[in-house]
Amino acid sequence: MTWHLLMLNVTVKDGERALLTRNGQLVRVLAPGKHRLFDPLHELKAEVLDVVRSEFPAERYAVLKAARPDLAAELFEAVETKADEIAIVSLDGPARSGSW
Repeated sequence: MTWHLLMLNVTVKDGERALLTRNGQLVRVLAPGKHRLFDPLHELKAEVLDVVRSEFPAERYAVLKAARPDLAAELFEAVETKADEIAIVSLDGPARSGSW
């Protein structure tokens, strides 16, 4: 993330997304590619996140879900368990049965 004159330049690689905020409020999510954003007052900030095998804090997810439920539903699959339950999450597709 760099500024050049009145522009914010952000490069998002494959396997990444960037959360674009203006004064601490989520504006949008940037997909992979080069982005040039008009930012004369330097109010924009881009937080680049790895989407492959990444962890996102539950507190930040709760804030995002409250502010932008549409975006939270598009970007995340929430897995919630009760006190006496466990969850198995497969990141690369469905779990397969087989012998060990």
